[in-house]
Amino acid sequence: SKRLTAFTEFVLSTNKTQRQAVKNHYESKYKCTLQKTIERYFKGTIRELLVFLILSEEEFIAKWIEVALKKKDVNLLTLIICTQTNESLQRVTQIFDSQNKKSMKS
Repeated sequence: SKRLTAFTEFVLSTNKTQRQAVKNHYESKYKCTLQKTIERYFKGTIRELLVFLILSEEEFIAKWIEVALKKKDVNLLTLIICTQTNESLQRVTQIFDSQNKKSMKS
């Protein structure tokens, strides 16, 4: 489809900083998150990949913490937490708490 081709070209021709700039511009222009747009128009693995590629580092870590908690994967959770700085974990906690009903601290 044209959407898939456009997003594939976007992903392959941009770096993380550029994707974040496009994401921020999109969200300010359309008053809707790029993530919601991707989730609306794509399915399966390609949707997950596109969502992960537009996340900031802290959003990415928060997403993986969510996965680790859902799967009750202590090893993954330990790996994630042990590879983050205190400052990063504070930002990740704020992001996680804003996106989930349960606090990461509970």
